[in-house]
Amino acid sequence: MRAALTTATVLALVALWSVPARGEDGAGVLLSKHNLSRTGPGSRSNTETQVCRACHVPHGPPPPLSRAPVAPPGAGRGSQVCLGCHDGTVAASPNGSLPPAPALAIPVLPPRGFGTDILGLDVGVGASGLGRSHPIGVTPSLGRNLRALGLTSALSLRQDRVECATCHDPHEEARDPVTRKFLARDNRASGLCLECHDLDYWAYNPSVHQTSQKRYDPSDGAHTGYSTVADNGCESCHRPHNAAPSLLKKPGAAVCLDCHQGRVAAKDLRGAVLAPYGHPVLAENGVHDPTEGTGRGPPLPELNPGSPRHVTCVDCHNPHAVYSRQAEAPFVSGALANVRGITLAGEPVDPARYEYELCFKCHGDSRNQTGARRSLFQRLPASPEPNLRLTFDVRSAPSFHPIEGPGRSHDVPSLIPPLSNRSMIYCSDCHSSDAAGGPRGPHGSAYPGLLERPLAMLDHTPESPQAYALCYKCHDRAAVLSPSSPFPTHTLHVVRAATPCTACHDPHGVSARQGNASNNAHLINFDTRIVGRNQRGLREYASQGPRSGRCSSSCHGKDHDEVGYGPRERPDPWDRRQLACGYVALAGPLGPQASCLRLRSAGRPPGTAGILPAAT
Repeated sequence: MRAALTTATVLALVALWSVPARGEDGAGVLLSKHNLSRTGPGSRSNTETQVCRACHVPHGPPPPLSRAPVAPPGAGRGSQVCLGCHDGTVAASPNGSLPPAPALAIPVLPPRGFGTDILGLDVGVGASGLGRSHPIGVTPSLGRNLRALGLTSALSLRQDRVECATCHDPHEEARDPVTRKFLARDNRASGLCLECHDLDYWAYNPSVHQTSQKRYDPSDGAHTGYSTVADNGCESCHRPHNAAPSLLKKPGAAVCLDCHQGRVAAKDLRGAVLAPYGHPVLAENGVHDPTEGTGRGPPLPELNPGSPRHVTCVDCHNPHAVYSRQAEAPFVSGALANVRGITLAGEPVDPARYEYELCFKCHGDSRNQTGARRSLFQRLPASPEPNLRLTFDVRSAPSFHPIEGPGRSHDVPSLIPPLSNRSMIYCSDCHSSDAAGGPRGPHGSAYPGLLERPLAMLDHTPESPQAYALCYKCHDRAAVLSPSSPFPTHTLHVVRAATPCTACHDPHGVSARQGNASNNAHLINFDTRIVGRNQRGLREYASQGPRSGRCSSSCHGKDHDEVGYGPRERPDPWDRRQLACGYVALAGPLGPQASCLRLRSAGRPPGTAGILPAAT
């Protein structure tokens, strides 16, 4: 009886051993790359007939599992079995060199080279988990962004640790029939990733990266086999293995520009960031802290004056949160949703509510801002202020463009409707990509200062709608140059003397620590390249009330000593202009022909300075 039972048991085991390995709901191991026997479809033995023996040894001690001198710390036994091949030997990276064949339970012949070289690319194991693959051998810290696996989840931990078999079923290649990567479940729209990763904003914003049906396939850089942004999900940007830092497919901004170059996304951001003036997101050179844009890392502003200036896409954009929502100044749009910022009081805020709070992270209190102008076209203000948070401070700054709140002046008749003296604007209304129909925002521009339109800042620039297109975007040109303007001599300065707007006006404003309401009203902050000191050493403006003021300075070789404008002020007696007849005239409101006639009648030769008193 005992002999019969023994014989039956042996026969049953033999029968079981002979059944081709198969997962519970698919083709199983037999037809997969994990069949390393002589019947396998890829890397295989020329002698072994048993399918399972590559990983399972029914008797005797296990063979060495990896070419690594020491087994990866923290990785469980099952994961070490995986690394027996996925360490650059049998399952080498496609572009990697093949080291000597590993000490497997069975010898494996070429071709060797399917799969992923995980260990050779610094797999994240143990406590660090900072490699170029998803960490294994770690116990997940549940909380923000990580959740416990549900009772019905296809994924499972191994002794409370994440191991290879948490995400992969080594016996079933096609649970995800598109990727065919031995995944434990279908990963369309990153269903597998989201079993553990509970991303802020991803599901309920919803992020355009989660919902977009735009085509995204291998020709655009996709690697999963899925063909839309939504179906690729997390893996539109991330790879679980063979990845750059943060498990990105490419480092830094390069991963964003896979799509945002006019092929997948409609707007060509690559062209914008390569423009002459812009945010150099492709030149970060590895100095960016990847946690700066996530709310977990060291806060901006930068406190170290010696820290290199840098910027990358996630300083302004949260890729898990961006979505299509329009907004009005000063509120953030959907493209800037859920990114950390700095308030007008200089305090961190997460998330930022107003666009300027994002700008203040780098252009506010950061101590590594350059103190010098960066090109010939930039101003040298008499009262320099690198901290734009203070420049726009509605609580204290004497004058400013209305970024944080409406401006101080209630008399701005040049504003083009619907703008009014109660309107607010964005930083990006002036600083934005220049191409008509191109991407909005401060990505890159052909114009100095990352300006959306031309703004001449050099002296002796002939006035034209194009030269001051940025100013004339909001301020009506005819109203600015009109004699009824609050400053009636704009034409004298800008047209006749060819002096740029920025010779007198600071496009941002003046902070309280650099100026006051009397000397720096109306954005007055002289460009010292153009406006000098007069013989008394003065270079200042003094407001005298509504539509009135006095100026003491030296411009184009002429001294101004408390020269005023306004209802009670006598106009400057000298109006220098080049006349069509060849004379240089200093005259008041006389027309050019009248001036020429008077000069001729005075017997002065053409080309000399004809000095005439202003008509009274």
